Amino acid sequence: MKPIQLAAACLLSAAAAGQPLPEPHGWGGGPPRPGSSSEMIIEERVMIGDCDSACPPLRLGRERRMLEAVRISRMTEALDLTDDQVARFFPRLRKMEEALRALDRQRDSLTAEMERLLAGAPREAELKARLGQLDRIEEHKQRRMLSDRAELDALLSLSQRARLRVFNQRFEDEVRTMVRTIRERRMKHLRP
Repeated sequence: MKPIQLAAACLLSAAAAGQPLPEPHGWGGGPPRPGSSSEMIIEERVMIGDCDSACPPLRLGRERRMLEAVRISRMTEALDLTDDQVARFFPRLRKMEEALRALDRQRDSLTAEMERLLAGAPREAELKARLGQLDRIEEHKQRRMLSDRAELDALLSLSQRARLRVFNQRFEDEVRTMVRTIRERRMKHLRP
């Protein structure tokens, strides 16, 4: 078992045993970004539970870290990364994802600001300025994604790059399917 897979297995075992999870080195521990797959899973877990007020409160960071540990472990295995690749790939991926989250936060903040402006009687110049800012953020994000992908690709063989694209799509689809299933179960649970 590769070191990263062992670390992910330890995190999942600790979580299953109800032990507090340490913060994975360098992966950040903030709450999930609104609308993210991990946030949807957390939200659905809270919503479908048959918990009453005696249920222990959910720790949002824990679920996010568990999902991230599973993702890292499965990605390492799917790409068949060497220890050297793991050491170079995941720090770069983490840095890339942090930068994208920062751009998403800027976009979200600007969108909320535009929404406040629209609630009143906005001046055309204000809206035009905010739209320009929003467009620049979106363009910067697109350039950043392409640049970061090229840097990650440089660390991988051709077949690993192809496996990464397939993995990312399949993992995202799997998370969406889980969320959909949870929602359906919740709807059945709520029906009289």
